[in-house]
Parts: sequence; C-alpha cells; structure tokens
Amino acid sequence: MNRADWIKNTHLFDPDDYECSACGAKADKPYDRCPNCGREMRGRKDGGSWVDEAAFMDFITGKL
Repeated sequence: MNRADWIKNTHLFDPDDYECSACGAKADKPYDRCPNCGREMRGRKDGGSWVDEAAFMDFITGKL
C-alpha cells in the first residue's frame, strides 16, 4: 500500500488540524494511519495555511 503524509494546517484562532495527502480527510493529530483511508503515514508537511489567515486578518483590520 502506498504511503501518504500529514499536511499540518495551522490556524490563527483555531486548533491545528492535519490533512491526509491521499484522501483529504482531516484529523486532530497525526496518527500512524489515516483513520479514513487507512494509509500508513510517513511524515508531516507544513501546509502554510496560517499565512493566508494572517493576510486575511491584515485585510480586515486595514493593514493592507
């Protein structure tokens, strides 16, 4: 079976979540296997989602 990675999604005001790179399912922590598709996980990658959230907050507060 092919392996996949957890993509860590960091949020400014919400807890971090982890997304399976194979099926897109989200989990609250990086498990050894995806609870949705059952793929074995080989590691974690940073999704960089916090950058988009920070830019949005700058836009909302008028800093852009």
